[in-house]
Amino acid sequence: SKVSWLTFIAGCYFGYKNFSIKAMLIGIVVAVIIVHLVFYFLGSYLRVKLGEENLNKVKTFFEYALVALVVFFVFNWFQ
Repeated sequence: SKVSWLTFIAGCYFGYKNFSIKAMLIGIVVAVIIVHLVFYFLGSYLRVKLGEENLNKVKTFFEYALVALVVFFVFNWFQ
């Protein structure tokens, strides 16, 4: 989703800002591998437990909740 890409880009920026390029690249590769493995196994498990329609409802709720939290923290950061 778009939120995932925004958080990934923000993580890359702060990784580049605070660490060496080598450490940043290793961190990105490890993070991408771990995230893909976890989402694969979690998606398979939840698809069996919830069904496809309910899983889409849960995913939509969490995406909107994440957007709301990011907006909340960004606006509170500028105060």
